[in-house]
Amino acid sequence: MSGCLLVDGNNLLYRAFYALEKQRLTNRSGEPTGALFGFLRILLKVLRDERPECVGIAFDMARKTFRHQMYAEYKSTRRPTPSELLKQIPHAWDLCRALGFRLLMSEEYEADDLIGSAAESCKGNLPVRIVTGDRDLLQLIDDQVVVLLCRHNLSETTMMNREVFVQEYKFDPIRIVDYKALMGDASDNIPGVTGIGEKKATTLIQQHGSLDGVYAALEQIANPRMKQQLIEGRESAYFSYRLATIKRDAPWGTGPEDLAWPGLEAALPALVPLLRRWNFLSMVQELERQYPDSPAWKPVQEETRPGGQPHEPSLPGLDEPSGEVGAPTVMVEPVLQPVPGERLLVRTDEEFEQVLSQLGETVAIDVETDHLSPRQGRIVGFSLSCGPERSWYVPVRHRYFGFQAEGQPDAALVFPRLAEALQTRRLLGHNLKFDLAFLHREGVTGTGTPEDTMLAAYVLNPTRSNALKELARTELGLDAVTFEQVVGKGNFADVPLDKAAEYAGQDVILPWLLREKFAAGFSARPELAKLYEQLERPLMPLLLEMETTGIGLNRSYLGELQRDLQSRLNQLEQRIHEYAGGPFNVNSNKQLQEVLFQKLALPSPKRTRTGLSTDSEVLEHLADAHPIAQLLLEYRELAKLKNTYADTLADLVDQRTGLIHTHFNQTITATGRLSSSNPNLQNIPIKSEWGRKVRRAFVPPVAGQTLLSIDYSQIELRLLAHFSKDPSLVEAFRHGVDVHAVTAGRLFGKFPEAVTDEERKVGKTVNFGIIYGISAHGLARQLQIPRNAAQTYIDQFFAGYPGVTAFFERNQQEAAEKMEVSTLWGRVRPLPELADRNRNQRAFGERVARNTPLQGTAADLVKKAMLDAAKALCDGGFRTRLILQIHDELVFSAPPEELPAVSDLMTTTMERVAALDVPLVCDAATGPNLADLAPVA
Repeated sequence: MSGCLLVDGNNLLYRAFYALEKQRLTNRSGEPTGALFGFLRILLKVLRDERPECVGIAFDMARKTFRHQMYAEYKSTRRPTPSELLKQIPHAWDLCRALGFRLLMSEEYEADDLIGSAAESCKGNLPVRIVTGDRDLLQLIDDQVVVLLCRHNLSETTMMNREVFVQEYKFDPIRIVDYKALMGDASDNIPGVTGIGEKKATTLIQQHGSLDGVYAALEQIANPRMKQQLIEGRESAYFSYRLATIKRDAPWGTGPEDLAWPGLEAALPALVPLLRRWNFLSMVQELERQYPDSPAWKPVQEETRPGGQPHEPSLPGLDEPSGEVGAPTVMVEPVLQPVPGERLLVRTDEEFEQVLSQLGETVAIDVETDHLSPRQGRIVGFSLSCGPERSWYVPVRHRYFGFQAEGQPDAALVFPRLAEALQTRRLLGHNLKFDLAFLHREGVTGTGTPEDTMLAAYVLNPTRSNALKELARTELGLDAVTFEQVVGKGNFADVPLDKAAEYAGQDVILPWLLREKFAAGFSARPELAKLYEQLERPLMPLLLEMETTGIGLNRSYLGELQRDLQSRLNQLEQRIHEYAGGPFNVNSNKQLQEVLFQKLALPSPKRTRTGLSTDSEVLEHLADAHPIAQLLLEYRELAKLKNTYADTLADLVDQRTGLIHTHFNQTITATGRLSSSNPNLQNIPIKSEWGRKVRRAFVPPVAGQTLLSIDYSQIELRLLAHFSKDPSLVEAFRHGVDVHAVTAGRLFGKFPEAVTDEERKVGKTVNFGIIYGISAHGLARQLQIPRNAAQTYIDQFFAGYPGVTAFFERNQQEAAEKMEVSTLWGRVRPLPELADRNRNQRAFGERVARNTPLQGTAADLVKKAMLDAAKALCDGGFRTRLILQIHDELVFSAPPEELPAVSDLMTTTMERVAALDVPLVCDAATGPNLADLAPVA
């Protein structure tokens, strides 16, 4: 395989722990190693078997996720994680980093959601394999996604593709969610429908296709007891459906380029010292035989190990190397130190006043909460510090057995005094937007721009983890206590006060130490210091303001849209059945294969391991051959719209405000682009009629106001003209000529004004394809033309714009020399892949080097526009507010009387955000919702 491998790290680590629990494996220091050994063994086997070019490994971070927000009892029946396993989890992360894997971790989402989202982003480009022992992930299986299901002994995996799944379950993989909605899930404490077990749930889904199908056919259910159970359990069933559904739009990255894996040989210099440390000596020998020329085997500082070696277990089927181990050496590594500083607990109002009197000009702050969302939770305590020597923890809402714990200051007095004290001070913290969102709910709003070490870490290296505990380990050599070690599966409000103070204190000491560490990095790279100070730092409070403002949702219209979508899906299904000559499960790949390639005898242009493909590319290819293909494409599009938007948006409305408050992610993408989640408002469909209907549900957050959209026109093409200095491209933009028509004219040998609309579309596709490094194969697929014709278009483009060719060549050369690439604003992305021995990795690095100056500069430019627009509105005393950023578009909510002035002001402000060789042009539109926007006169 040469594709994308996504690994369920938590599941594999747990399975390895319990598989080897009885062997009690330790290294010479007495540290437990069994989980690490089994975990690494199965990873190495899968890597050897699958040979992926991209790898991501997901872990839970143990905090309460969005599902706990929906249902406090979610996973409450699970046993606490054994302490011996807890100790090995951070070391498993180290091993994964040493292997060169991208770690996928989030405090808001579970590992399953990150895997589902990464699979969704990658599968259009590469085949995806998911390694897990958890059958929940089977719902992700489709034509491009296969699950490698681990057996109990960890030595083998079973490949579960759509065909194998359907043979076992007799329904489509996505219906795992409907199945669990009915029967529940004891391991996750998902309730389901009382009285409906595995057998009944299976039969119901097989007979009626889906949860909606079951409830649509209630009158056909002959068993009166089952019918009554379903009626009484309807609300629980649909609630369970939402709990069991794996997210596919959680923030994690953008695509395969964020998961590029350098290969095992490239990872050996970092991996082998860890293997020696953990006494995994047979693995070392095995790898040395496999890669004898690796620099990993060069002499290291040695320490002879006295006596015999701890026994390394064998796992059947994992090809354990033969021969005696002997007495090899280990690399001496520095031992992680505990986080320094005195931790003090504040128990009375008087003690809190004494703390306030000791605060300096800069105060580090961190809040502990009973919920991840500031709109559903409250602060249970917060920590303060004025340096790394000492911290104070102020509990305000801890409880024991449901009652307020004794020895806590009064929250009603604390927060007003805290607000007063912080008004004149500078705040420091890590992921401060989270803390400030909760503090604002308590009336605590500071002045000035906070310092955020998470943002600083992101600016200095956007490709590494910026989680606080991870940075403590990797940047400071400190072993910070994890949330799970303190809280387990409970709630922070239940943690004893002294224990809470010990844990919370480190979160205001570590930012001081990281601040000092990062200062050296900024001194060495002043362009990054400028980016942090002038762009990322001031943007964070603006994003918080946008999140707080929110956007409205027309729920009555959304309900109508749900019904319309379902009605259209029913119509499409009926017409598909007519063309097929009879009913079949439209969602079953196996049945669809039979209909298309056997009954209708359509040509089969693409074959996968599981048989003939029925993916979108194939259906597009078949669209001219038979009308059923176009109907299937529409059916899939509408089913996705209904499941992703129409069925879920109403659940995300904040009950207190009646609005949707998305979360903007500032430190996710390596290009600098923002993303959003819960919901993902940057991915609202716009191209299709039904997509625009979904956008119509979004309305201004304030009644009586209107939406104003200001959108940059062809921003990346304009940046290409600026960077390349190509005369033809520059002149076209300077004189307002239609660049797509110009390119089409070059391709078809016409004057720009003579090209047809269809020819202009080709020119547009080629223009934007060149920016993203499109291949002839990719362009041929988009334009539905032969590959040689697509290659001719690409060659003609570069022949017509020689300055673009020179720019890309110059950019590649500079990137190879510096091993990094940068944007106009100085944002840097490291590119070690450019020196990789693996051709695929080098090609990935070259694509990133080509795209980042354009995509990254566009992202920086839009961020600067957001800051300038917000300042202009504030300086002008307007009530208009910026509420959304959707890639190159800014969306405002404006009172009607301000619209003419604000429209002119925002357009002018955004067009003047940067001085380029070509003009920046913005298009302004306004309307009552995100769909019905008309150009501003």
